[in-house]
Amino acid sequence: IGRNVQENVNNSSHDNAASHLLKLDQNQLVTSFAHDAAEHLKKNTLSSIDWLSEEYEVRMTKRLEQTKILSTVAPMLGLMGTLIPLGPALIGLAQGDILQLANNLMIAFATTVLGLFAGIVGYVLTLIRKRWYWQDMADIDYLVDSLETGQ
Repeated sequence: IGRNVQENVNNSSHDNAASHLLKLDQNQLVTSFAHDAAEHLKKNTLSSIDWLSEEYEVRMTKRLEQTKILSTVAPMLGLMGTLIPLGPALIGLAQGDILQLANNLMIAFATTVLGLFAGIVGYVLTLIRKRWYWQDMADIDYLVDSLETGQ
């Protein structure tokens, strides 16, 4: 498709180039970019396609931030969930109430494990999404390059 788009842009046949972009069948993000770029081609505003590419990169970064925040904040919340029940657990220990101590320690350790697990899931998702988005940006950059050679 890149070659067809490039040839049509070189021949100043922007409508034909746009129709080739609209036929692109990739994942959702690249297809969405191709459709938006086709609209810019139809309006003969090739210069704004670079801006459009940057806009898509910002969208990808925003999506990555969600899982980055999860992987960072979840262990912190797990630590907070560990420390908060330790106060009542120590009071139970001082009063000789082993049941209160045991219950609060169970809560403390469970929140630690839960926080660490959520952090791991967020970290793995971030790595996988980052790889996907790098591939998407490579595809988008290829489309942008094929459009720019015609200018």
